[in-house]
Amino acid sequence: MIKTTHRAFHAVAWAMAIVGGAVLLALVLMLCVSIFGRMVSTILHSAWATANIPGLARWLIDAGIGPI
Repeated sequence: MIKTTHRAFHAVAWAMAIVGGAVLLALVLMLCVSIFGRMVSTILHSAWATANIPGLARWLIDAGIGPI
């Protein structure tokens, strides 16, 4: 009885740890994508980009490149 209960609680704890790790990984990836998008958006709005690659810069901005 005690071993069965222990095994059940251990399985639930293991599953919750896996789910928690997956959620944490998703949050970290979203943070990295947001920072990268903000950096790229800043570069695309810069004077250099609008002067040297205006078509590409406008297309990427219109495509939704930016922070999430």
